[in-house]
Amino acid sequence: MNKESIFILGAGSVGRGVSDIFHSQGLSDIFFLDDNLSGKTVNKVPVVGVISDWKKYSDYKFIIAFGIKDQNKRLKLYLDMCGNVEFVNAIHSSSVISTSSIIGENVVIFPQCSIMQNSTIGNCVSLCSNCSVDHDCVIGDGCHLSPGVRLTGNVIVDNLVLLGVGSCVLPGVTVGSSSIVGAGSTVVKD
Repeated sequence: MNKESIFILGAGSVGRGVSDIFHSQGLSDIFFLDDNLSGKTVNKVPVVGVISDWKKYSDYKFIIAFGIKDQNKRLKLYLDMCGNVEFVNAIHSSSVISTSSIIGENVVIFPQCSIMQNSTIGNCVSLCSNCSVDHDCVIGDGCHLSPGVRLTGNVIVDNLVLLGVGSCVLPGVTVGSSSIVGAGSTVVKD
């Protein structure tokens, strides 16, 4: 381990996807912490301890990569760790992000996503493959956008929202905090 080592918290599907992003960027000093797989190797990455072991490694970099069923736990852990560790983002090289957009920390952006001008992505957000965030959108903390989500212009997505596969939010609509939008749905009003 060295100062550039990255610890991925969670070795499930999101964590494995994050390790793939890091490997595609040529990063190799990567480790998992996972409560169920400690001592094993997942996708050629060693699982060196359980989630609570993060305190032992606080001099290194971190990303929390929990799936949608643990999005509240992910945000709580993030808030507990803030100020104690350095967080990194995992952004796939095939995604396009406007230079005028703002991306928080501990964010995962999978392949083929686009984030257009003047949009803001909060902390602990996951954008699965093929998501489109159009101009002037705001995505709050702890949100999960499933594959193929479409946010048209001026959309606000409050904290801890789950947008299902292929869902679409029309211009100017606000999706309230802790909402769940079903797969294939179109949100037409607040």
